Amino acid sequence: MRRSPVSPDDFDGVLFGLDGVLTTAASLHEAAWRTTFDTFLDEWDATHGTSTPRFEVADYAAYVEGKPRQDAVVAGGRINARTTVDAVP
Repeated sequence: MRRSPVSPDDFDGVLFGLDGVLTTAASLHEAAWRTTFDTFLDEWDATHGTSTPRFEVADYAAYVEGKPRQDAVVAGGRINARTTVDAVP
């Protein structure tokens, strides 16, 4: 078995779970959720002939941040009752 070139002796400590504690990732998460919802809504509108308002920066904090992913998807689909999406598999 080959030994790892990294040894515990190389570190004074290891940090886990930095998201939102030691790093600011909310803007990256918001952008990722916005891209996800906008891509879905673009396809939804093309298929159904609708024009659905897009996910906005304020929607992330109000409906998505701090929620489990599945709940965030449902909340994102119902933002201000702007869509008829109940859930996204």
